[in-house]
Amino acid sequence: MPNTQPADSETRAQRLKEVGDFTASIAHDFNSILQVIVMGVPLLRARISPMDERVLDRMESAGKRGTEMIGQLLEFVRGGSEVTYKQVSVEYLVREIGALMRTTFPASIEVQTRVGPGTMDVHCDPTQIMQVLDNLVCNAREAMPEGGTLSLRAQNMTQAAGMIGPSVEFSVSDTGVGIADAALPHVWEPFWTSRPHSGGTGLGLPTVRRIVEAHHGAVTVKTGKDGTTFSFYLPAGLPAAVAPKPEPAPNGNGHLIMLVDDDAGVRELMTLSLESLGYRVLSAGNGLEALAAFKAGEKVDLIISDLSMPICDGEMLVKALRAQGFTTPAIFLSGYSSPTPSGVDAVAILRKPVTREVLLTKIKEALK
Repeated sequence: MPNTQPADSETRAQRLKEVGDFTASIAHDFNSILQVIVMGVPLLRARISPMDERVLDRMESAGKRGTEMIGQLLEFVRGGSEVTYKQVSVEYLVREIGALMRTTFPASIEVQTRVGPGTMDVHCDPTQIMQVLDNLVCNAREAMPEGGTLSLRAQNMTQAAGMIGPSVEFSVSDTGVGIADAALPHVWEPFWTSRPHSGGTGLGLPTVRRIVEAHHGAVTVKTGKDGTTFSFYLPAGLPAAVAPKPEPAPNGNGHLIMLVDDDAGVRELMTLSLESLGYRVLSAGNGLEALAAFKAGEKVDLIISDLSMPICDGEMLVKALRAQGFTTPAIFLSGYSSPTPSGVDAVAILRKPVTREVLLTKIKEALK
Protein backbone atom coordinates (compact mmCIF):
# COMPACT_ATOMS: atom_id res chain seq x y z
CA MET A 1 0.00 0.00 0.00
CA PRO A 2 1.50 3.41 -0.99
CA ASN A 3 2.37 5.93 1.71
CA THR A 4 -0.03 8.87 1.44
CA GLN A 5 1.32 10.79 4.44
CA PRO A 6 3.15 13.53 2.46
CA ALA A 7 0.06 14.23 0.38
CA ASP A 8 -2.06 14.30 3.52
CA SER A 9 0.39 16.73 5.14
CA GLU A 10 0.33 18.99 2.10
CA THR A 11 -3.47 18.96 2.06
CA ARG A 12 -3.64 19.82 5.74
CA ALA A 13 -1.10 22.63 5.35
CA GLN A 14 -3.04 24.01 2.40
CA ARG A 15 -6.29 23.93 4.38
CA LEU A 16 -4.64 25.80 7.25
CA LYS A 17 -3.32 28.43 4.84
CA GLU A 18 -6.75 28.84 3.22
CA VAL A 19 -8.43 29.21 6.62
CA GLY A 20 -5.81 31.76 7.62
CA ASP A 21 -6.22 33.80 4.46
CA PHE A 22 -10.01 33.71 4.69
CA THR A 23 -10.00 34.64 8.37
CA ALA A 24 -7.68 37.57 7.82
CA SER A 25 -9.83 38.83 4.96
CA ILE A 26 -13.03 38.99 7.04
CA ALA A 27 -11.49 40.07 10.35
CA HIS A 28 -11.46 43.79 9.63
CA ASP A 29 -15.10 43.97 8.50
CA PHE A 30 -16.32 41.69 11.27
CA ASN A 31 -14.60 43.73 13.95
CA SER A 32 -16.08 46.93 12.50
CA ILE A 33 -19.53 45.37 12.88
CA LEU A 34 -18.74 44.51 16.47
CA GLN A 35 -17.43 48.04 17.05
CA VAL A 36 -20.93 49.42 16.42
CA ILE A 37 -22.37 47.10 19.08
CA VAL A 38 -19.63 47.76 21.64
CA MET A 39 -19.83 51.55 21.21
CA GLY A 40 -23.63 51.66 21.01
CA VAL A 41 -24.46 49.81 24.24
CA PRO A 42 -23.00 52.46 26.63
CA LEU A 43 -24.92 55.17 24.77
CA LEU A 44 -28.21 53.33 25.28
CA ARG A 45 -27.61 52.62 28.95
CA ALA A 46 -28.06 56.31 29.80
CA ARG A 47 -31.48 56.42 28.11
CA ILE A 48 -33.28 53.24 29.08
CA SER A 49 -35.32 51.96 31.98
CA PRO A 50 -33.89 49.38 34.40
CA MET A 51 -36.14 46.73 32.81
CA ASP A 52 -34.17 47.02 29.58
CA GLU A 53 -30.81 46.47 31.26
CA ARG A 54 -30.96 42.72 30.72
CA VAL A 55 -31.36 43.19 26.97
CA LEU A 56 -28.30 45.43 26.86
CA ASP A 57 -26.36 43.01 29.06
CA ARG A 58 -27.00 40.24 26.53
CA MET A 59 -26.11 42.50 23.61
CA GLU A 60 -22.89 43.47 25.34
CA SER A 61 -22.12 39.84 26.13
CA ALA A 62 -22.76 38.87 22.50
CA GLY A 63 -20.42 41.61 21.32
CA LYS A 64 -17.69 40.41 23.67
CA ARG A 65 -18.18 36.81 22.56
CA GLY A 66 -17.89 37.80 18.93
CA THR A 67 -14.70 39.71 19.69
CA GLU A 68 -13.23 36.76 21.54
CA MET A 69 -14.16 34.29 18.82
CA ILE A 70 -12.61 36.22 15.96
CA GLY A 71 -9.52 36.93 18.05
CA GLN A 72 -9.04 33.29 18.94
CA LEU A 73 -9.57 32.13 15.37
CA LEU A 74 -7.02 34.66 14.15
CA GLU A 75 -4.59 33.51 16.81
CA PHE A 76 -5.12 29.86 15.89
CA VAL A 77 -4.50 30.25 12.18
CA ARG A 78 -1.71 32.82 12.46
CA GLY A 79 0.04 31.36 15.50
CA GLY A 80 -0.20 34.66 17.36
CA SER A 81 0.63 35.15 21.02
CA GLU A 82 -1.37 38.23 22.01
CA VAL A 83 -2.31 37.51 25.59
CA THR A 84 -3.01 39.73 28.57
CA TYR A 85 -2.56 37.89 31.86
CA LYS A 86 -4.24 39.21 34.96
CA GLN A 87 -5.64 37.96 38.23
CA VAL A 88 -9.23 36.86 37.54
CA SER A 89 -12.04 35.73 39.81
CA VAL A 90 -13.27 32.22 39.03
CA GLU A 91 -16.71 33.32 40.23
CA TYR A 92 -16.72 35.95 37.48
CA LEU A 93 -15.75 33.47 34.74
CA VAL A 94 -18.41 30.94 35.76
CA ARG A 95 -21.08 33.59 36.24
CA GLU A 96 -20.49 35.09 32.79
CA ILE A 97 -20.58 31.82 30.88
CA GLY A 98 -23.52 30.59 33.00
CA ALA A 99 -25.57 33.68 32.14
CA LEU A 100 -24.78 33.15 28.48
CA MET A 101 -25.90 29.52 28.58
CA ARG A 102 -29.17 30.30 30.34
CA THR A 103 -29.96 32.99 27.78
CA THR A 104 -29.02 31.17 24.59
CA PHE A 105 -29.32 27.42 25.24
CA PRO A 106 -32.65 25.66 24.60
CA ALA A 107 -35.04 25.18 27.50
CA SER A 108 -34.60 21.40 27.16
CA ILE A 109 -31.10 21.75 28.65
CA GLU A 110 -30.91 22.36 32.39
CA VAL A 111 -27.89 24.49 33.27
CA GLN A 112 -26.22 24.02 36.65
CA THR A 113 -23.25 26.07 37.86
CA ARG A 114 -21.34 25.93 41.10
CA VAL A 115 -18.13 27.48 42.42
CA GLY A 116 -16.72 25.81 45.51
CA PRO A 117 -16.38 27.94 48.66
CA GLY A 118 -13.07 29.75 48.87
CA THR A 119 -12.10 28.98 45.27
CA MET A 120 -8.93 30.92 44.51
CA ASP A 121 -8.41 33.28 41.60
CA VAL A 122 -6.45 32.25 38.52
CA HIS A 123 -3.72 34.16 36.71
CA CYS A 124 -4.89 34.05 33.11
CA ASP A 125 -5.97 35.84 29.98
CA PRO A 126 -9.72 36.05 30.73
CA THR A 127 -10.61 36.36 27.04
CA GLN A 128 -8.88 33.08 26.26
CA ILE A 129 -10.31 31.22 29.24
CA MET A 130 -13.82 32.43 28.35
CA GLN A 131 -13.19 31.00 24.89
CA VAL A 132 -12.17 27.66 26.45
CA LEU A 133 -15.37 27.58 28.51
CA ASP A 134 -17.47 28.63 25.53
CA ASN A 135 -16.05 25.84 23.37
CA LEU A 136 -16.63 23.23 26.06
CA VAL A 137 -20.20 24.21 26.93
CA CYS A 138 -21.15 24.41 23.24
CA ASN A 139 -19.73 20.91 22.71
CA ALA A 140 -21.75 19.72 25.69
CA ARG A 141 -24.90 21.28 24.23
CA GLU A 142 -24.34 19.51 20.90
CA ALA A 143 -23.97 16.20 22.76
CA MET A 144 -27.56 16.54 24.06
CA PRO A 145 -29.80 17.20 21.04
CA GLU A 146 -32.83 15.88 22.94
CA GLY A 147 -32.01 17.82 26.10
CA GLY A 148 -30.35 16.95 29.37
CA THR A 149 -28.28 18.51 32.14
CA LEU A 150 -25.16 20.60 31.62
CA SER A 151 -23.05 21.17 34.72
CA LEU A 152 -20.25 23.69 35.08
CA ARG A 153 -18.21 23.39 38.26
CA ALA A 154 -15.09 25.04 39.65
CA GLN A 155 -13.15 24.21 42.80
CA ASN A 156 -9.72 24.29 44.38
CA MET A 157 -7.42 21.30 43.92
CA THR A 158 -4.42 20.66 46.14
CA GLN A 159 -3.01 18.19 43.64
CA ALA A 160 -4.07 17.44 40.06
CA ALA A 161 -2.56 15.31 37.33
CA GLY A 162 0.03 17.22 35.34
CA MET A 163 0.03 20.18 37.75
CA ILE A 164 2.63 21.40 40.23
CA GLY A 165 1.22 23.07 43.30
CA PRO A 166 -2.38 24.14 44.00
CA SER A 167 -4.71 24.61 41.06
CA VAL A 168 -8.31 25.37 40.18
CA GLU A 169 -10.34 22.71 38.41
CA PHE A 170 -13.02 23.69 35.88
CA SER A 171 -15.27 20.85 34.74
CA VAL A 172 -18.01 20.80 32.11
CA SER A 173 -20.28 17.75 32.20
CA ASP A 174 -23.16 16.67 29.97
CA THR A 175 -25.64 13.80 30.17
CA GLY A 176 -25.33 12.88 26.49
CA VAL A 177 -24.47 9.52 24.97
CA GLY A 178 -20.73 9.93 25.45
CA ILE A 179 -17.86 9.80 22.96
CA ALA A 180 -17.35 6.60 21.00
CA ASP A 181 -14.16 4.67 21.79
CA ALA A 182 -13.01 4.99 18.17
CA ALA A 183 -13.49 8.75 18.21
CA LEU A 184 -11.83 9.50 21.55
CA PRO A 185 -8.20 9.48 20.29
CA HIS A 186 -9.07 12.07 17.63
CA VAL A 187 -10.89 14.74 19.66
CA TRP A 188 -7.76 16.93 19.98
CA GLU A 189 -6.89 16.82 16.27
CA PRO A 190 -7.44 20.02 14.25
CA PHE A 191 -10.30 19.77 11.73
CA TRP A 192 -11.46 16.40 13.03
CA THR A 193 -15.14 16.49 14.01
CA SER A 194 -17.85 13.97 14.75
CA ARG A 195 -20.43 16.42 13.32
CA PRO A 196 -19.47 16.79 9.65
CA HIS A 197 -23.02 17.68 8.60
CA SER A 198 -23.91 20.12 11.39
CA GLY A 199 -21.33 22.85 10.96
CA GLY A 200 -18.55 21.52 13.18
CA THR A 201 -15.11 22.90 12.28
CA GLY A 202 -12.94 20.62 14.40
CA LEU A 203 -11.09 23.61 15.88
CA GLY A 204 -12.83 23.88 19.25
CA LEU A 205 -11.07 21.20 21.29
CA PRO A 206 -7.59 21.74 19.77
CA THR A 207 -8.00 25.42 20.69
CA VAL A 208 -9.02 24.42 24.24
CA ARG A 209 -5.92 22.29 24.75
CA ARG A 210 -3.56 24.84 23.20
CA ILE A 211 -4.86 27.70 25.38
CA VAL A 212 -4.86 25.65 28.59
CA GLU A 213 -1.34 24.35 28.01
CA ALA A 214 -0.14 27.88 27.20
CA HIS A 215 -1.44 28.82 30.68
CA HIS A 216 0.71 26.01 32.18
CA GLY A 217 -2.42 23.99 32.79
CA ALA A 218 -3.72 20.56 31.86
CA VAL A 219 -6.91 19.20 30.32
CA THR A 220 -8.58 15.78 30.61
CA VAL A 221 -11.67 14.02 29.32
CA LYS A 222 -13.78 11.23 30.81
CA THR A 223 -16.64 9.68 28.90
CA GLY A 224 -19.14 6.87 29.22
CA LYS A 225 -22.72 5.93 28.41
CA ASP A 226 -24.00 8.44 31.00
CA GLY A 227 -22.20 11.43 29.49
CA THR A 228 -18.88 13.22 29.15
CA THR A 229 -16.84 15.47 31.41
CA PHE A 230 -14.09 17.73 30.18
CA SER A 231 -11.91 19.14 32.96
CA PHE A 232 -9.10 21.64 32.78
CA TYR A 233 -6.77 22.87 35.49
CA LEU A 234 -5.13 26.26 35.89
CA PRO A 235 -2.52 27.27 38.47
CA ALA A 236 -4.22 28.97 41.43
CA GLY A 237 -3.41 32.58 42.21
CA LEU A 238 -3.93 34.89 45.16
CA PRO A 239 -7.24 36.47 46.14
CA ALA A 240 -8.03 39.47 43.95
CA ALA A 241 -7.22 42.95 45.17
CA VAL A 242 -10.04 45.41 45.60
CA ALA A 243 -10.72 47.00 42.23
CA PRO A 244 -10.21 50.78 42.10
CA LYS A 245 -13.24 52.94 41.57
CA PRO A 246 -13.67 53.88 37.90
CA GLU A 247 -12.76 57.45 37.04
CA PRO A 248 -15.59 59.71 35.87
CA ALA A 249 -15.89 60.17 32.11
CA PRO A 250 -13.77 63.11 30.95
CA ASN A 251 -15.24 66.32 29.57
CA GLY A 252 -14.13 66.92 26.02
CA ASN A 253 -14.03 70.69 26.53
CA GLY A 254 -14.69 71.28 22.85
CA HIS A 255 -11.55 69.54 21.57
CA LEU A 256 -11.90 68.80 17.84
CA ILE A 257 -11.31 65.18 16.82
CA MET A 258 -10.90 64.03 13.22
CA LEU A 259 -12.49 60.57 13.00
CA VAL A 260 -11.56 58.59 9.88
CA ASP A 261 -13.17 55.23 9.11
CA ASP A 262 -14.64 53.72 5.95
CA ASP A 263 -17.50 52.12 7.92
CA ALA A 264 -20.39 54.59 8.24
CA GLY A 265 -21.84 52.77 11.25
CA VAL A 266 -18.57 53.02 13.16
CA ARG A 267 -18.30 56.73 12.36
CA GLU A 268 -21.87 57.44 13.45
CA LEU A 269 -21.77 55.58 16.78
CA MET A 270 -18.30 56.78 17.70
CA THR A 271 -19.26 60.36 16.84
CA LEU A 272 -22.37 60.17 19.04
CA SER A 273 -20.33 58.73 21.89
CA LEU A 274 -17.62 61.40 21.70
CA GLU A 275 -20.07 64.28 21.25
CA SER A 276 -22.01 63.12 24.31
CA LEU A 277 -18.84 63.76 26.32
CA GLY A 278 -18.19 67.27 25.03
CA TYR A 279 -15.87 66.60 22.10
CA ARG A 280 -16.43 68.03 18.63
CA VAL A 281 -16.05 65.56 15.78
CA LEU A 282 -15.25 65.83 12.09
CA SER A 283 -15.67 62.53 10.26
CA ALA A 284 -14.23 61.26 6.99
CA GLY A 285 -14.60 58.02 5.06
CA ASN A 286 -10.95 57.83 4.01
CA GLY A 287 -7.64 59.61 4.33
CA LEU A 288 -8.13 61.89 1.30
CA GLU A 289 -11.32 63.35 2.80
CA ALA A 290 -9.46 63.96 6.06
CA LEU A 291 -6.55 65.63 4.24
CA ALA A 292 -8.97 68.00 2.51
CA ALA A 293 -10.29 69.13 5.91
CA PHE A 294 -6.77 69.86 7.15
CA LYS A 295 -5.97 71.82 3.99
CA ALA A 296 -9.20 73.81 4.49
CA GLY A 297 -7.77 75.06 7.78
CA GLU A 298 -9.60 72.95 10.37
CA LYS A 299 -7.79 73.14 13.73
CA VAL A 300 -7.84 69.47 14.64
CA ASP A 301 -6.61 68.44 18.10
CA LEU A 302 -6.51 64.66 17.55
CA ILE A 303 -6.81 62.14 14.72
CA ILE A 304 -8.55 58.80 15.30
CA SER A 305 -8.17 56.72 12.16
CA ASP A 306 -8.72 53.18 10.96
CA LEU A 307 -5.51 51.67 9.59
CA SER A 308 -7.10 49.80 6.68
CA MET A 309 -9.23 51.86 4.27
CA PRO A 310 -9.60 52.18 0.52
CA ILE A 311 -8.03 55.06 -1.43
CA CYS A 312 -5.94 56.38 1.48
CA ASP A 313 -5.51 54.44 4.73
CA GLY A 314 -4.62 55.69 8.19
CA GLU A 315 -0.89 55.17 7.82
CA MET A 316 -0.79 57.04 4.50
CA LEU A 317 -2.89 59.85 6.00
CA VAL A 318 -0.57 60.48 8.93
CA LYS A 319 2.56 60.23 6.76
CA ALA A 320 1.09 62.82 4.39
CA LEU A 321 0.22 65.14 7.28
CA ARG A 322 3.69 64.83 8.78
CA ALA A 323 5.22 65.63 5.38
CA GLN A 324 3.15 68.83 5.32
CA GLY A 325 4.25 69.85 8.81
CA PHE A 326 1.19 68.81 10.83
CA THR A 327 2.08 67.35 14.24
CA THR A 328 -1.47 66.45 15.31
CA PRO A 329 -1.36 63.34 17.55
CA ALA A 330 -2.94 60.19 16.16
CA ILE A 331 -4.66 57.08 17.51
CA PHE A 332 -4.97 54.16 15.11
CA LEU A 333 -7.77 51.58 15.08
CA SER A 334 -7.44 48.21 13.40
CA GLY A 335 -9.66 45.21 12.82
CA TYR A 336 -6.64 42.96 12.38
CA SER A 337 -4.79 41.09 15.10
CA SER A 338 -1.31 42.57 14.69
CA PRO A 339 -1.27 46.03 13.12
CA THR A 340 2.30 47.09 12.35
CA PRO A 341 2.46 50.50 10.68
CA SER A 342 6.05 51.45 9.93
CA GLY A 343 7.62 54.87 10.31
CA VAL A 344 4.51 56.52 11.77
CA ASP A 345 4.27 57.91 15.29
CA ALA A 346 1.02 57.20 17.14
CA VAL A 347 -0.26 57.55 20.68
CA ALA A 348 -1.77 54.07 20.48
CA ILE A 349 -2.83 51.31 18.10
CA LEU A 350 -6.12 49.88 19.35
CA ARG A 351 -7.69 46.70 18.07
CA LYS A 352 -11.35 46.85 17.14
CA PRO A 353 -13.78 46.61 18.73
CA VAL A 354 -12.40 49.02 21.31
CA THR A 355 -14.53 49.89 24.33
CA ARG A 356 -15.45 53.48 25.06
CA GLU A 357 -13.47 53.38 28.32
CA VAL A 358 -10.24 52.30 26.60
CA LEU A 359 -10.68 54.83 23.82
CA LEU A 360 -11.33 57.69 26.26
CA THR A 361 -8.24 56.77 28.26
CA LYS A 362 -6.07 57.02 25.17
CA ILE A 363 -7.75 60.27 24.08
CA LYS A 364 -7.00 61.78 27.49
CA GLU A 365 -3.39 60.64 27.17
CA ALA A 366 -3.09 62.13 23.68
CA LEU A 367 -4.53 65.52 24.64
CA LYS A 368 -2.32 66.14 27.70
